[in-house]
Amino acid sequence: MYEELDENTIQEPAGEEVKPLIGFIEILTQPYELGRKIIPKWFQVVAIAVLFETLCIVSGAFIISKSDGVRSEMNSLFSKTLEKMESNPSISEEKLEEMRETFEHSLDFNIVSAVGVSIATSFLPIFIIGAFFFLAARLFVEEPSPYSNIMALTGYAAIVTGIGVLVSSMLQFIGDSTAYSLTLSFLVDPAEHAAWFSFLSRISIFTFLYYIVL
Repeated sequence: MYEELDENTIQEPAGEEVKPLIGFIEILTQPYELGRKIIPKWFQVVAIAVLFETLCIVSGAFIISKSDGVRSEMNSLFSKTLEKMESNPSISEEKLEEMRETFEHSLDFNIVSAVGVSIATSFLPIFIIGAFFFLAARLFVEEPSPYSNIMALTGYAAIVTGIGVLVSSMLQFIGDSTAYSLTLSFLVDPAEHAAWFSFLSRISIFTFLYYIVL
């Protein structure tokens, strides 16, 4: 004889939890499965992601600063930009000279400024992109993942950005040229379209991989 089961006592099996550090491997090997798991301590994941990405960006900046070829190309690009600005009567010679000195100093590696900029460029995108995906999920998904899971997944995906920066920096150092940056900057002439060159130089194959794993 079978006993009747009270439907109220039947519980859905809890989702599988993932350890914070293991998630950084699974985001590369099985991102879909990772998205279905419960990710506790999302802020810990974000903190580790920011630390890793900061380390990669600072290391990349140091490597780039040791490439004479890259420095020469950047100097040439900035000089052409200054030449165009010289025709603007509202910009004084003193201002142009100040801009030139500031740029030359920016080519030298400074660990304090590098760490500060890296933390900002790592921390803010995680929260901005995480918030965007959370709102999109609330609008278009019937049962969206909780905010903590989405933020953790965004943090995990940041490992792709960090690896991309490091790989790109190493290739530029080895090739002694910005042409090896793995970005879309090769699509435009930097002398003619400086703004587009700056924008496209921020988009690499790792940028697409970042959104694929998300």
